[in-house]
Amino acid sequence: MLLSIVLAPFAWAGDRVPISSIATTRTPAIFSGPDLVNGRTINYGVGDNVRVDSAVVTGLSLTRSAVFKPEITINRVDNFAVQGERLTFFYPGVFGANTANIEGDRAHSMEEAMNDEYITSGGLDVFLNVGRGVERANNIERIDFV
Repeated sequence: MLLSIVLAPFAWAGDRVPISSIATTRTPAIFSGPDLVNGRTINYGVGDNVRVDSAVVTGLSLTRSAVFKPEITINRVDNFAVQGERLTFFYPGVFGANTANIEGDRAHSMEEAMNDEYITSGGLDVFLNVGRGVERANNIERIDFV
């Protein structure tokens, strides 16, 4: 997340910014589960959390700040498709017919997933308010970065 904020001054919308290297840190995730959801067993924390520490972008070396960490707050508004809090996340993992083994830590809210320092989870389709196909309708009208 920090890198996307830092990169913004170097590019206009739609511009490509060459990244020549990225350094990451992997830490063991915390196992939790199994949960039974819609007939599928879900295990969280069966792999690592991944954090981006630095990158070289257009020859400029960018490092993660130990001081600056934005806080994300989500404003939800009920709509015809979704009322209350909808949890739509992305996670890497191994997904079978009856079991899902999620690599990173379990998030209990979209804010939690988007506020952690890992790139192994986050909010999915956060502004989608009309469901189409396999996408999931949401009711987020605003995300504030503080």
